[in-house]
Amino acid sequence: MVVEQARGELRAGRASAALRTLDAHDRDFSNGPLRYEAQVLRVDALAAAGERASAVTLARALLRERPNGASANRLRAFLASE
Repeated sequence: MVVEQARGELRAGRASAALRTLDAHDRDFSNGPLRYEAQVLRVDALAAAGERASAVTLARALLRERPNGASANRLRAFLASE
């Protein structure tokens, strides 16, 4: 699974590789069932890659889209740490 691959890359400290994997996921499965999970993971990868502003923008957009989503509390905690 592509999302699991990206998660593993991020855990291994390879944020850029995780972002590339998530880009491929977005191209291949733009409306797939794991879209939300992939986007939340992208927030983590962006932050790890030093792209904090992009991570914050995406986290806010995801919270607007799904304020009660499975990762909403995690996204709020990320934003509160900014």
